[in-house]
Amino acid sequence: MPDLSAKSGFVYCPNCGKAYDASRHAYCPDCGPGKKGDFGPTGDPYAGKMSGGETRPPKGSDWGGDDAPTDPFKPTMPLGEKNTPTGAVVGWLVAVSGPCRGQDYTLHVGYNYIGREDGDVIIRGDMNISGHRDSAVVFDDNSNLFFTDHVDGKNLLRLNGAPVLRSTELHNYDHITIGATELVFLGLCGEHFSWGKQDD
Repeated sequence: MPDLSAKSGFVYCPNCGKAYDASRHAYCPDCGPGKKGDFGPTGDPYAGKMSGGETRPPKGSDWGGDDAPTDPFKPTMPLGEKNTPTGAVVGWLVAVSGPCRGQDYTLHVGYNYIGREDGDVIIRGDMNISGHRDSAVVFDDNSNLFFTDHVDGKNLLRLNGAPVLRSTELHNYDHITIGATELVFLGLCGEHFSWGKQDD
């Protein structure tokens, strides 16, 4: 092998025989530490660092302190802004046509997602309704108003025959059509009743 070091700073690696610049590399970049079976993943120097320089605790360990979350995986609960009891019924949808004709569905404060397989209102058997979050009926207990809106459904949502292209207010006995299913809306809360009003 010719001597390269005197002319250019290059040397031959005794392991693989390849030439490399010894002035730039302390070891062979092709087979030195971290190569050919000695692989170790590169650590992220910024992993776990917060803005003040303190390190986050490892996954699964306790943050400690009085404000530490005890169970970070609890589902989000709807907020009753005017003392609406958790899970209180605020209205209903009743299927008047389609595969679930005669079935009633209770509505609660906040978003009531409608789907064929999953959601707050599950309409089974209508393959024209998306499985998850096709549409929604929303009750705002701050204003005591109901709304309906198209969410992720593949087909149009119709209110009294007209397509719903943005959030639209609902009134008693409105007809909501999703796929082959027609629902009649009935609101309990509104002008005449509110869970926020308590008898003295």
